[in-house]
Order: sequence, then C-alpha cells, then structure tokens
Amino acid sequence: MDLISAPYDTNATGVFWDFDECGIPDELNAAGVLQRMRQSLLHKGHRGPVSIQIYGDLTGLDFQSSDIKLNHFHSGERT
Repeated sequence: MDLISAPYDTNATGVFWDFDECGIPDELNAAGVLQRMRQSLLHKGHRGPVSIQIYGDLTGLDFQSSDIKLNHFHSGERT
C-alpha cells in the first residue's frame, strides 16, 4: 500500500470500528489495538488528527483514552 501523500497526510481521519464483527485478538488488549491503529496510520505517513468510534457490545472492556467515542449496544440490540 502506498504512503499517504500531501496534502492528505495532515487531514483528519475517522476510524469506525464495528466491535461485534471485529473484536480484539486474544494476544492484545483494548489499549494495544488502539495503539496499533494509530501506529499503522503513522507508518503510512498520516500526521493529522485521528478520531476512533467503536460500535458494539463493549461490556467489560476498558477503553481509557479520552479521545475515543464509545457507542455501546447490548448484544442483539443492533439492527
């Protein structure tokens, strides 16, 4: 995959994470996944702000970052 080039490298980027379809791998925790998302964007040359929104059943998970928007749905509630 190519690097992100100017002027797009400083644009705001939104990540929409469907947690019910793509959960956290066993070898990671919530903080580790968020760190890898940001590192992947940096590795591709992105230098702008990143907002991450997580959708799904987030019961029992600890997302301690203040810049993460959580959209909690109980299991089976989403249509």
